[in-house]
Amino acid sequence: TILMVQDITDQKQAEAVLLKSRDELEREVQLRTAQLRRAQRMETIGTLAGGIAHDFNNSLAVILGFSKAALMDLPEDSPIREDLNEVLLAANRGKDMVRQILMLARKENRSDHVQVNMASLLAETINQLQVNTPGSVRVHVDIQLESPFVSGASTQLSQVITNLYTNACHAMAAQSDGVMKVTLKNELLPERTVRGGVLVGPGAYVVLTLTDNGCGISQTDLPHVFDPFFTTRARDEGTGLGLASAQVIIHNHDGEIGMESQVGEGTVFYIYLPVPRQPPTRESVSPDRVSDYGPPAAGETILWVDDKRQILKMGQRLLTPFGYQVSIANGGEEALRIFDETPDGFCLVITDYSMPGMTGIELANELRRRQPDIPIIMMSGYDESISKEALAASGINAFLKKPVEAKDLVKSIKKVMHPLVTSIL
Repeated sequence: TILMVQDITDQKQAEAVLLKSRDELEREVQLRTAQLRRAQRMETIGTLAGGIAHDFNNSLAVILGFSKAALMDLPEDSPIREDLNEVLLAANRGKDMVRQILMLARKENRSDHVQVNMASLLAETINQLQVNTPGSVRVHVDIQLESPFVSGASTQLSQVITNLYTNACHAMAAQSDGVMKVTLKNELLPERTVRGGVLVGPGAYVVLTLTDNGCGISQTDLPHVFDPFFTTRARDEGTGLGLASAQVIIHNHDGEIGMESQVGEGTVFYIYLPVPRQPPTRESVSPDRVSDYGPPAAGETILWVDDKRQILKMGQRLLTPFGYQVSIANGGEEALRIFDETPDGFCLVITDYSMPGMTGIELANELRRRQPDIPIIMMSGYDESISKEALAASGINAFLKKPVEAKDLVKSIKKVMHPLVTSIL
């Protein structure tokens, strides 16, 4: 009898490793494919948004500008003030919606990111939100952080927390014993890990988890919760942009957001924000003071250029009370003709970016040839295609997005025309 024995332990272990690697690879391909499809949908929405944002923001700028100008002329006890405040409220809602839509395809300018203390931000945001929290919902906050700082924009991160908090409250609206748990902790992932249906890479993170015991989300709807305009609410109760915007914000912060949910059991959201290796500069916020406006203007003349007559009228109406004289030009060609007639008659030029015939950049280049030191402010309702390099090359002193607040416009004018006096801004 000849008995041959071969040890195949290593072979079996290698096969097990290969099988595990294959399963992990298939799962990663599925996750990446889903992320790619979602990114393509985002790109489509962004293209659509870019096409309508400029005109829509122009309309909002007219509504906001004339309404605020009318409010400045009305006495404090006028009953019309209440009506105009409602108009302003609705217009600002429209402005916020356009901002959310544009955010779906926008690449965030990370040079503006600063050091954000997530522990302080979460505590402040929750305190503000609890004022309007239903009495049937109990909120438990647990913060256990050794490294609380992330690189980001505090306003946007607070918006994400607000969206998740509001959704959780809505999911528990029909319950008498709603419980929301919000935890914030550090976590070190040694390897790629799946959390809430998304793949999170290795590294050190600040992890925000928000759990509710609400109605939950069906497995049919679960793959679509981050899709733009998808919502399970009634038509007049939501736009379906909250979670889509939250996902874009987190991705712009190099993080990941995922979720798990079961109908009747509740929902849990996971947000992973990387801890920066090099801490950025600390965030500082300058208070908005009335004294920042300084004394009224001494009759300086401004040339306002736009291809929309309503915008031009709004500009005159808005700046005249501040002591400025405003001349208007319908487009770049007319602006050059007016400028050539009185080359020394203007202290500042405000121009729209997108105009037929001659763009704002082209107009700025022509103005620089005629008067190299003329200050120029550019405005636009859609800035995704406008590069800082192009603005700097054309000598643009400031850029404002429409619709612009009166205080921001006046501050920019003063800062551009008197940079030494307004260096505090």
